[in-house]
Amino acid sequence: LVRLAAAGGAAAVAGVGLAGLAWLASGSLGTESLVGLGPDPAVVGVLSVVLVLIGAVPTALVPSPPARPVLSVATVTDPVSGATADAGATRDAELVPAPSPVTAGSSATSGEGPVDE
Repeated sequence: LVRLAAAGGAAAVAGVGLAGLAWLASGSLGTESLVGLGPDPAVVGVLSVVLVLIGAVPTALVPSPPARPVLSVATVTDPVSGATADAGATRDAELVPAPSPVTAGSSATSGEGPVDE
């Protein structure tokens, strides 16, 4: 309802403004034959209100877009060092070392995995 009122107000302001400009543009310009030259202010005002309403009312009736979804941050792993970082991190951000993979000969529950040196 507020958007429709804003559309109607904009159309009214446009109609009055353009009718005023049309009134200023009409009038005598030299001899008697040019007195009637220029646009009719009433026609310009009515047409501008109608044309603004044709564009503004459907736009005012369109519902608002839904809220933007929250996106999760992807993790990027450096293939050379194995370090990880958020995909949105800056280039100079410190990379966190990736956890060591468990090898075939060690047990994941014993705590005896490869040692980083």
